Amino acid sequence: MWKMVGVTPMLGQNDDGRIYDQADARQLVTFAQGRHLGMLSFWELGRDKNACTGAFYMCTNIAQQPYEFSKIFATYSG
Repeated sequence: MWKMVGVTPMLGQNDDGRIYDQADARQLVTFAQGRHLGMLSFWELGRDKNACTGAFYMCTNIAQQPYEFSKIFATYSG
């Protein structure tokens, strides 16, 4: 059943004020590897490349290196 599950969190600060940070991403990758999820992704690459504060479509609004979440998620092997 887990192979039919896909997870796509929103990086950094979310519209509801919650924060999805790098520790959360590492925890999700560990969970996904243990369950062999069918898909693991995030919303959205443009946010990951911009280590900035500002509009949600451009920035995570948390401290990060450019593409830091991409590097974390890239460790997922299914």
